[in-house]
Amino acid sequence: MQKTLSHRFTLDLPPKEAFPLFTAEGERAWVEGWNPTFLHAERPETTAKGTVWQTGEGGTRTLWMCMDWEPPRSVRYARVMPAASFDVVEVTVEPDGEGSAVTVAYTFTPLTNAARAEVDAIDQEKFAAMIGEWPTLIARAT
Repeated sequence: MQKTLSHRFTLDLPPKEAFPLFTAEGERAWVEGWNPTFLHAERPETTAKGTVWQTGEGGTRTLWMCMDWEPPRSVRYARVMPAASFDVVEVTVEPDGEGSAVTVAYTFTPLTNAARAEVDAIDQEKFAAMIGEWPTLIARAT
């Protein structure tokens, strides 16, 4: 079972300023508790194709890999939570007047029965509400 959901929002930042906020290092500015540990990176202060890092620990340990990197337009990550799911996260940033339109898409692949139930419970409305908080968090941080 896989489920793909996406949500689009706008930011009052041009793409060259908005895009870096969706990198392993850039999310430190607006995601509470975000503290990536780089496992493989040519330059860990940024993200590039092939960069690998982890967040969380124990049961919340999450492994990430940058699969595609096209700044300042798009990035695609593999996200593996060994006790739960293997997901793909894609962020696309497009010019929108003087700001940016950002589309965030997740493809969820649950690895356990518990994770399957959690993915089943996520519908478009819940996903939009979760991702819909991002512009507020980003505005507070920038």
